[in-house]
Formats: sequence, C-alpha cells, structure tokens
Amino acid sequence: MKLTQNGFAAEYDAEIVGWIPASTSCLRFRDSKDYRRNPENVLVSVTPHNGSQWHGEFAGSSLLNKPSGVFATPDPLVTCVLAYGQAYLVDVKDPSRHEIVSLVPIEQVIAIPSAAAVVLVSCTKILPWKGFRKQPTIHRVSSDGIRALRSEGSCLFGQGWLAHLDRWIDFSFDADTGVLSSSEPIE
Repeated sequence: MKLTQNGFAAEYDAEIVGWIPASTSCLRFRDSKDYRRNPENVLVSVTPHNGSQWHGEFAGSSLLNKPSGVFATPDPLVTCVLAYGQAYLVDVKDPSRHEIVSLVPIEQVIAIPSAAAVVLVSCTKILPWKGFRKQPTIHRVSSDGIRALRSEGSCLFGQGWLAHLDRWIDFSFDADTGVLSSSEPIE
C-alpha cells in the first residue's frame, strides 16, 4: 500500500511492504519496551526525496480488523503510519523524532488541507494534528460510533451515535479554530 497524499505535498515516498531484507536495518516503533514480532506489526519503507531510505516496523494495536496505511500530513517531512489502528507520526528525515498517538484504535485519517490538519478518528473521538510542538486536544463526538465524515473548507462534518438519546447527532469541527459544535450536548 503506497502513501496516501490526501491533498498534502510530501517530500518523501513511503509504502507498506511485505518484507524487509535481513541484511537491511529496521527501526522499531512501539508503545512499550516489550517487543515481539507479531502479525499486527506493519513494515514500512520510507525514502525522503533528499535523504536516505529507512525501514520501520510499527507495532499494531492487536486489532487486526482495524486499518493500516501510510498518510501524508500538513508537514511535508512527517508521515502518519497507521498499524491496525495504532497511529504514529514520524519525521521522515529523523525517525527518532516521532509521536505514538495515545488515541486507539484509529479507524480513519481525514485530511483537511485548507486548515493544514489531519484528523485521526476513533469510534468515539477525533484528534486533530497540525504538527509537532502543537498540543492536540482529543474531542469526544460520540458514545458509540462515528459516520458520514467529510471535510469541507476548514471543517470536518459527521454524525456521532449518542446511546443516551438512542440516535445519531450531527457535529462539526473547525480545524482552524478548534471549535466543536453539535446538534445535542455530547457529554
């Protein structure tokens, strides 16, 4: 699976690969010191346009039904790797500079190019990301499910299921201002 650009310029090529030659070094990305080779791990090959190729093994969330992929971000030198629902944001020229996203499992990566943001979506929450050094806020938009996501301008629109109301409610999130609006109180 090759890099999904989502409307962002990427100064690198990246793809999920089936294997990495034994003679090639491989960086390991995980959220704990305990490392085991698992089927949930995703192998990625990254080649910066002005740099050296590297390979990474990204520990997955252990939820094999969740998506994997490699996505461009607003920063042309940062990639978002999704390993069975576990997201990583990695500087492609200095992979030691990376973030392991605490929101798990991520089910979608939605681009909002006009706001220079990607929004990581779980089944109940959204996490907008605009770059390293910017502290993103996790927003709850549902109690059990998100659907009908689309971006328009600087906004993300969708519906979240609220169990206490037993119905879907509309929400919007403005990635420029950070304001979340909904047709009903979510919490």
